[in-house]
Amino acid sequence: MIIPEGLSLGVIHSQIVEPAKIIYQNRPVTLAVSASFSGQINAPSGIKIKTYKALRELSQTMRTASLIYTRSKTNFLYISIIKQIFSIKTPVYYSFRALNYEEAAYRGFSGLHQKCIKLLEKHAYRSADFLEAVSQNLIKRLSATFGSEREVWLTPCCTSDVFKKMNKQKNNRLIRFVYLGGLSKWQLFEQTMRQYIALHETLQQSELTIITRNKSEAASIIKSITGKVRKDIHIISLQQNEVLPYLRKFDFGFLLRDDVPLNNVASPIKLLEYTSQGVVPIMTKGIGDFSMHIASKNLGIVLDSPETLVSKEAILKYYNSNTIHQELYDFSIDYTWSEHFKKNNTSPLLTLI
Repeated sequence: MIIPEGLSLGVIHSQIVEPAKIIYQNRPVTLAVSASFSGQINAPSGIKIKTYKALRELSQTMRTASLIYTRSKTNFLYISIIKQIFSIKTPVYYSFRALNYEEAAYRGFSGLHQKCIKLLEKHAYRSADFLEAVSQNLIKRLSATFGSEREVWLTPCCTSDVFKKMNKQKNNRLIRFVYLGGLSKWQLFEQTMRQYIALHETLQQSELTIITRNKSEAASIIKSITGKVRKDIHIISLQQNEVLPYLRKFDFGFLLRDDVPLNNVASPIKLLEYTSQGVVPIMTKGIGDFSMHIASKNLGIVLDSPETLVSKEAILKYYNSNTIHQELYDFSIDYTWSEHFKKNNTSPLLTLI
């Protein structure tokens, strides 16, 4: 597998190394990574990490591989060129996580920049031997955008750790909220703060914990908040392997997004990080396939927009539920890597290795 630059180590471990461990079990697999990742990836037994600095080094790995996996449009272009130059026949499996040209539009990049990205993505869609996408919405969008129906395997973001939380004692009235993630504009952190401030005014006892690597930036935003609510907002930073166990202490987790094409096709791992640890999501509609699933199964609060305030009644409904933790557990089990590949056992990721 070819791992592109630009991914966080957390994503590499949870969305590449973990599924590789489950898919290939005792069979050897090599992850080819840029030298910038050297020594940073903790791979289990059977998974070899090989770094490359030049295209010729990468070509040697490609020539001996059973399957080349990549999720980077620029890496796919390099791979296509290398295959032509060195007459390499190894099939390529391309993983679409989004349509990056739509993300470029959302972030305000120029029209020329967007067109270049779209051409690269079209090349990957038309030329890769096998394709996967993280949501049904994205599969439909790929077909509509690039005008060529192809078989695309559905592989959402999944997890390997699901915890069954016990029901809390009813005499504990403190309701704990959590925000997990960065503070980029598209993550709607300030809208999340407005949601919690409004809830704090209506609930007897509550607190919000912000788990982020941007502690100083978060602290400056919290400092501008006035009133009693500020003392009930806490900011911490955790290592990736500490996040999931820590989430188990919370009741509700925020996941707000704008209802735009970029988010409509997404599969945010944050949603599963919440549900797999018994945390009820507070989310907006239009987040990939997940918003529809959460709403239809009554597994959390789905708002019409980031500005739609969460009601006290909705919070208490889930807080006092005797069945929600079992329901979140059952939902999350379906999104474990082992369960996903058990149901999708004809995927090229399984059959070609």
